[in-house]
Amino acid sequence: MNGDSAFERLAALLQEHPDIDEAGIVPMVEGDVQQSCVVEGCKLALLASELKDLYLSSKRRLYGNRRMKRDHAADAAVDAAVDAAVDAAVDAAVDAAVDAAVDAAVDAAVDAAVDAAVDAAVDAAVEDDTGDSRSSADNSGASRDSASRILLLVNGNHYDVWNMRKQLVLDGVVSWQADLAFLDVVLTLHPKTAVGWAHRQWLLQRHVRRDKRLSVAELEHEARVCARASEQHPKNYYAWSHRLFVLQTAYVLGNHAHVDAELERAAAWVKSHVSDYSSMHFLQAALLCTVARRIGLSSSRPSSSPSVPDTINTAATPTPPATWQALVTQAQAQQQDESSALADPNLHSACELLLKHVRAAEKLRDTYPQQQALQQHVVALARAAAAIESLRPR
Repeated sequence: MNGDSAFERLAALLQEHPDIDEAGIVPMVEGDVQQSCVVEGCKLALLASELKDLYLSSKRRLYGNRRMKRDHAADAAVDAAVDAAVDAAVDAAVDAAVDAAVDAAVDAAVDAAVDAAVDAAVDAAVEDDTGDSRSSADNSGASRDSASRILLLVNGNHYDVWNMRKQLVLDGVVSWQADLAFLDVVLTLHPKTAVGWAHRQWLLQRHVRRDKRLSVAELEHEARVCARASEQHPKNYYAWSHRLFVLQTAYVLGNHAHVDAELERAAAWVKSHVSDYSSMHFLQAALLCTVARRIGLSSSRPSSSPSVPDTINTAATPTPPATWQALVTQAQAQQQDESSALADPNLHSACELLLKHVRAAEKLRDTYPQQQALQQHVVALARAAAAIESLRPR
């Protein structure tokens, strides 16, 4: 029953029985009229109930529509947020793809230019033209020098160009001092170029093989170059390996003041670079050289060291032991010879030096307990101290 018919019946009932109140419940007369009013009042109560149900259902539909509108608004907001996120992700992916493509194109162009320049320089170097004069040959060497410099400033790891530089040095077009100076610049731009550090070592080996010396200024310069490269690129294995080569070369040449200075510098470096295990390995090697000298290790049984060129490892030149075990073995063999026995004060001094560095390493380890490099450094130094202590007479 709809609302209009209900109100019409109510109006008709009131017109038919004017003697009842508007509520249709309390009769105003007695008798049959009263009974009729009661009956009609009950009917009106039912009508009122139906009207209430209609009202509530209409109200539910009304608020339901409003809720649906709110849901639609929320869905629209979610859709807008999703669209924005998708657009941002697509834009980021497109930008990354474009950057990668540009980088690849630039790398390919640089590689192509480098290869073309190298090919041209190599062709010019091997060209056999009988009509060329001496001046044209000099110009060819100068052009190769200039071209190789430019290429190495762009790409410090180009094997072919470094080999060309070696040939220029061997041909006398470029002096080894000039090539070292050029390497200073290259290593500033490319501090971790393995080929560049190998070329620098080749230059120094050639110089030492010929002159049997490295001046104090040259040794200190090499230490500064290595330190600068290590600062530019932390944990620079190649720089520390070259520095170790220079250290062992100084030991072979008898420049013990440089070895002592490098030991102090390495100890200071480790204090401020607690995760650089390459520097800790260098410190251990410097201690090995220092201890070998302090205990008076004889050079009659030289031990091979891969970092020192074989051309200067002569029987008359003391060479650094490769490991602590090699040092102990050599010292024990020397102790069996009464004429060259190790002096106890020297052993005591060596043990004190090692224990000093062990305590310093343990202090750093306790300060930085999460640094695995320091843990290994302490173990290595403790084993070295125990090895030297075993040489002392009981």
